[in-house]
Amino acid sequence: GPPSTQIPQSPIQSPTQSHLDNILVFETNLDDIPPEQIGFAISQLWEAGALDVFCTPIQMKKNRPGTLLSVLAPPQLATPIQNCIFRHTGTLGIRIASQQRAILPRSIIEVPTHWGPVPCKLITSIDGSKSLSPEFDHCAQIAIEQGLSLPEVIRTVENEYYKPSTPKAPELP
Repeated sequence: GPPSTQIPQSPIQSPTQSHLDNILVFETNLDDIPPEQIGFAISQLWEAGALDVFCTPIQMKKNRPGTLLSVLAPPQLATPIQNCIFRHTGTLGIRIASQQRAILPRSIIEVPTHWGPVPCKLITSIDGSKSLSPEFDHCAQIAIEQGLSLPEVIRTVENEYYKPSTPKAPELP
């Protein structure tokens, strides 16, 4: 018969591995709290060390609109985060789940610019490629001080990082 066509197997070799860490997810449904108070609670949760804080609009009993407050935090901050939610939202109960998350390797670097060094996250993807994420608050401050748009500042920082380095002159014998 005809020769069989074999497709070469090329498993993806990822030079970079994500790694798992454990987090706690805190959730509570809010329906009798002013939006300003939710905003204040969110700022207090960030101060308490939350990894992420977000709200989702939900429908609650009797067709009342409500807010699902979700907080991600490291397990060692369980008590302060829980206390913060109770104190600042007035909720009567919090659901807490332990979860794993896969995260990519990242490091904090400083990119030199004509405005001074800008802190950035350098993220390594699973294919080994790098991406840069300039620190938002620092870039926002530069934009305000320099009268620039935020995208202009971020683009400048990225261009500084990605520009080819100047080749050194060959050494003379």
